[in-house]
Amino acid sequence: MLPPDYWSQMQNPDIMSVMVFIIKFYSMMFVFMLLNVAMTVSFVWSLLIICRALRIPWIDGTTKGFINRI
Repeated sequence: MLPPDYWSQMQNPDIMSVMVFIIKFYSMMFVFMLLNVAMTVSFVWSLLIICRALRIPWIDGTTKGFINRI
C-alpha cells in the first residue's frame, strides 16, 4: 500500500487523476535522474581538471598536466 502522502496528491481517485499522477511522478523522477547524472559528470570532470592541473595521478594514468602535453 502507498504512503498517505501519495494519495493526498489526488483529490478524487478516478482513473484520469491516477494517470496524471503517474505521468507527473515518472516525469519528475526522470528529471531528478538527469540532474543526478549532470552533477556526477560535472563533479568528476572538475576533479579530472584539478588533478591534471596539479599533476596528481588520475585514474587514467595521466600526470603531465596542461603545459607538458608533448
